[in-house]
Amino acid sequence: MKLLNCEKAFSVFKTNDYKLFGFIDSNRKPKQKHIDSLIEQIEEGYELPPIIVKPNGQILDGQHRYLALKHKKKPIEFIIREDVKQNILQRSNSLVSKWTTSDHIRYHIEEGNEHFKKLQDFIDYSELSTATAARLIGKVKIDRTKKITSLSKALQEGNFLITNEEDAYQFVDEVLMKIRMESPNSKIVNGIRNLYNLGVDNKLLVNVINALEEEILLLNKESKITDRLVTLYNKQCHKDDKIKVKYNKSGHPLLSV
Repeated sequence: MKLLNCEKAFSVFKTNDYKLFGFIDSNRKPKQKHIDSLIEQIEEGYELPPIIVKPNGQILDGQHRYLALKHKKKPIEFIIREDVKQNILQRSNSLVSKWTTSDHIRYHIEEGNEHFKKLQDFIDYSELSTATAARLIGKVKIDRTKKITSLSKALQEGNFLITNEEDAYQFVDEVLMKIRMESPNSKIVNGIRNLYNLGVDNKLLVNVINALEEEILLLNKESKITDRLVTLYNKQCHKDDKIKVKYNKSGHPLLSV
């Protein structure tokens, strides 16, 4: 057979000694639902592909297969790879079973990226969505050799920088926490965030929100909330720092500084 004449790339080993293997901290956490699905396949007679491990036994690819086989007390078939880069783990697993943004953030934290550690701390503290928290506390790291990437892509690739940590926490403490006690709808939070995202004077913005708190809680449109906040902010700021307002066809304000 011509197939037997092909060059041999790897050897497949087999063992029942489960203690030989370990997990990589930066890999995503195994999901029990996926493990249970593999267990069912084993029980139906399906043979799982070999897992891929480092020479020290750390599993590069196949941690779900390993756990399913271990549960059924089946031998582990494995291939040893010495030349696999650490970030290949993240990319290859994304293709097989899609990583969530949280998986990517955890990966970069385990790899020692302090910006992602601070981002996760802020997400936990503020209870905001990942995308909203990221926009408040930082920005995409610009690589001049590449096109400017999206926020989600930057979080996947590790190209994210913390730039507004102090202002972001102040915004949450003095604005969101206080507003949340009144159980506002998302229109109020979005109206406030429209101004914050411009990079305006954060202390002045907090004062404006505090002054208008009772009024904006009664408004039911994001455009009205934004317009009221901009009006008072412009009255109190320096003339060179005023927020410029234009309106689109639907009447939604478009802000710039």
